[in-house]
Amino acid sequence: MNKFKKYPFFIIVDDGGFEYAVYNDEKSKIDMGTYYTILKIAKEFEIKIPVCFTMKYLDKENISGVGEPLEYLDELINFLKNNSQYIEIGYHGLTHEYEERIGEFFSLNKNEPVPEETQRNHVEKSKRIFNYWGLKFPELFVPPYHAWQEGVTDKILLEYGIKYLISQQENIYNGFRYRYMGSKYLIFLPRADLGVYSRDYSLDKNSYRKSKFFGKEKIGDYVRKHIIPRDFFTKVRLNGFLRQDRPVHSYVTHIGNFTPSCYNFWRELFSWVKKNKKLHLCKDNYEAIRLFLELR
Repeated sequence: MNKFKKYPFFIIVDDGGFEYAVYNDEKSKIDMGTYYTILKIAKEFEIKIPVCFTMKYLDKENISGVGEPLEYLDELINFLKNNSQYIEIGYHGLTHEYEERIGEFFSLNKNEPVPEETQRNHVEKSKRIFNYWGLKFPELFVPPYHAWQEGVTDKILLEYGIKYLISQQENIYNGFRYRYMGSKYLIFLPRADLGVYSRDYSLDKNSYRKSKFFGKEKIGDYVRKHIIPRDFFTKVRLNGFLRQDRPVHSYVTHIGNFTPSCYNFWRELFSWVKKNKKLHLCKDNYEAIRLFLELR
């Protein structure tokens, strides 16, 4: 690894289309203001941010049979079409779950794959929804819950034009450890935890987070410690002594992390990244891929 190369910093937003950051919590309701926050950040830093959508929320005519269209759906679609320079549409499944199981393409709580026929059916219905809006099927896919079936999910998605599968390399659920080493069909790009989660819908740069690793500290300081490359003590606390930091393509965020109250948090974080001599704020997915591959 060339120690003089910069590490990529790139975020991808999960759960596009969700009505709430936290299910049925009215305080966490997502509206167009959230998408305008993403646009405001993208314009200010001259970057293109992917937002990966769960398609039942964009299903205006109930093409899928499970449609739950948003009240502001027409406005959202026009917004996405008019701002494609700054927001990339990614794919995050049709339903997010499968028959009330955790994971649409692999059931984590049952520790079993979703039937291949069902996976294909969900992708096909998603494509019909994209077609309805005159949108091209995305190149970028983030599996719900980072759970997918190697050799099945990726093979199906290749047929529909997906090029990049972006997910965490390791997933732990109910004591089971899932590791994803790559894909024969798609370009697999690893992502990492940034220390903010779907429940964090009121991020404020002056708010605090308490953890067993770092104690109580400002949320900005806490998040910065999660960004690779990390200092020695942070690596030990997060990874243990035996596991080394490996470069990642991107970091996990969720749609609820971009409510208008979160704007100052992101502005401060992105400004810090731009000044950091070890990091490069990537302008889009392709630049993040290039830097990641150079470091891998």
